[in-house]
Amino acid sequence: LVASLSDCDIATALMGVAKLQEGRSIDQALIASICCRGAEVAGGLHTSQAAWTLWSLAKLGVSWDAGPFAHLLGEKIVASSSELPDQELGVAAWALAACRVPREHGNSMIKALWHVARALSINDDEDAPAGADRKLSWRTVGHLLFAERNISGRVRPRV
Repeated sequence: LVASLSDCDIATALMGVAKLQEGRSIDQALIASICCRGAEVAGGLHTSQAAWTLWSLAKLGVSWDAGPFAHLLGEKIVASSSELPDQELGVAAWALAACRVPREHGNSMIKALWHVARALSINDDEDAPAGADRKLSWRTVGHLLFAERNISGRVRPRV
């Protein structure tokens, strides 16, 4: 059954399980199987889907070292982070920290997300596309700071 799941099926299944209070009691072999299939189809996910899927992995306690799926999602998020709206930028930052990205990968990832955050915070209406919301929420800034502190090793992550 898992082998037939599409990229959207993987993202939806992980999100659903992560939102359950019992999500952490789900059979880890099933989660590992879904992650293996996810690594095969991750290229088809939109950047926002990748951010929320990484969030789901983090909520389920899947670490960066668990396999290639989290790596592929993290790389996709960072490579296309300029496409992310404010909320998903914060979600991605939090998820990277909660998945315990190693410092050697994480510092450059968070730096890229901060770069996008600065661009989002520009209040110059001349530079903003029509209809663009260029405000950066306090929650996104908090998630970026959380990720920066946890990935740099200054504090221990709490998930």
